[in-house]
Amino acid sequence: MVTMPTMAGDRPIDVRRIDTIPEDGVVTHFDELTEDVQSWLVAATNGGASAEEAAAATESFDDGAFVVYTGYYQVRTT
Repeated sequence: MVTMPTMAGDRPIDVRRIDTIPEDGVVTHFDELTEDVQSWLVAATNGGASAEEAAAATESFDDGAFVVYTGYYQVRTT
């Protein structure tokens, strides 16, 4: 598991690469995300993202959301 923390104001957001999704997990595909959130995910998975990009992401994901991009990721917003 790889963790890529970023910040939205004073709130950390962790993006973790994971190997499997729980059977009851709902996966959002990269192309379903807005351009702002796509930019954040690309930046977050490459080592960091700006606070502005992170702020857009916190509004787009529930804590623990699953996203498929270049692999499966879980987004933690708390």
